Amino acid sequence: MSVLRKIDTMHKLFGISPGKRCGDCQHLRTYQQGQRRWFKCELYGTSASVATDWVKKWDACGLFDKPAPKGYRQIIKT
Repeated sequence: MSVLRKIDTMHKLFGISPGKRCGDCQHLRTYQQGQRRWFKCELYGTSASVATDWVKKWDACGLFDKPAPKGYRQIIKT
């Protein structure tokens, strides 16, 4: 049985942007503290937990570089 990843939820809701990666999307945010760097998708939602960390090499969802749909609510609340 495979583990459902966060990006799988985004793909299910918005589809996939062929040939695009999350790391190139305007919605990916970079955070850094000392030598440690991590990434979060602002459309998925962010928290102080590693549970909302994102991976740049994932296939981008259908919202790649698009504005959030009107009335859109983050999947994970900040």
